[in-house]
Amino acid sequence: MMKRLAKLLTVLATAAVIGGCADAPVKPTAAVSASTAGENPKLMKMMAVASTRLPNDLKVEQCPASPTAWHREDLSKLLGLANACAQFKKTERLEDLGNFMAQHFVIEPWGAFYLSVAAEQHKDYSRALWMIELAVKKSPHNGLLYYQRARIHWQLNEMGLAVDDYKTAVKENSRLADAQLVLAQYSTRANDLKSAEGYYQQFIAVEPENHIALAAYGEVEVALNHAKYAIELFQRAASASPRNIQYRMRLGFLYETSQKDYEQALSAYRSVKTLLSDSRAPADARSAEVSEKIKKLEALVTPEPKEAKVTRADQSAQAEVKK
Repeated sequence: MMKRLAKLLTVLATAAVIGGCADAPVKPTAAVSASTAGENPKLMKMMAVASTRLPNDLKVEQCPASPTAWHREDLSKLLGLANACAQFKKTERLEDLGNFMAQHFVIEPWGAFYLSVAAEQHKDYSRALWMIELAVKKSPHNGLLYYQRARIHWQLNEMGLAVDDYKTAVKENSRLADAQLVLAQYSTRANDLKSAEGYYQQFIAVEPENHIALAAYGEVEVALNHAKYAIELFQRAASASPRNIQYRMRLGFLYETSQKDYEQALSAYRSVKTLLSDSRAPADARSAEVSEKIKKLEALVTPEPKEAKVTRADQSAQAEVKK
């Protein structure tokens, strides 16, 4: 949980300070882990404290060693320093930066915001909540602040308040991808599939190559009886994760059962067989199952030889004559 917590922040160092309290754009990097259709409660809780992504090139040395190293820096530079301190859990220095920003950039929300992050790293959730409340008052239309408050509520087991804040966060900033994903999973578990569909749609608009979310979205579309679009989503998931057997098995099943497209189903199962062979793993029940499906589908798509049909007709005619 704390590992994911360290990535709470967005890229604040430029756009955030131009408009004072404007939302900073999210810069997606690593994929978010999500359970298919949100069925894993433990992973669901982890996702509730997951974060928007930081740039991959942050280094620990970017978090200043001295509490006086930034006193001549502008707010843009300070935000970058605070990001590095949060990323590498340099909590004491993060608190120093938060206090400095709170004192020298009074109308901005970022001092209180970083103090909330620091308190959360200390598991002092009461202080974390108090600080983020202050930040929200300073900037009531900043989606990132509601996202942080939602995470605190979730960790305090205040689920209703958390979900409300997640919804406000994505309303204010639709590119808060992790908030979209939490809401998608939450809606799926609540059987609110239309809402889940909308949240997944917004999530993959930000992270179009996230194969786990694509597959989860696909399962929602299956449940909504949108088989054709579910197939498209599983195709995208398989393309983003070429060696994933589960996605191809799902494609084969959907082609076979919902579309009656036996040639496409056969192609999907053959690709699964190839992957199983390439894995060099001992043959298991799955290998036997795939082989059986391929055999069945080959019989359905392979036209019967004309000679055989003639022979059967002749045999039938001969039988009638004998009668």
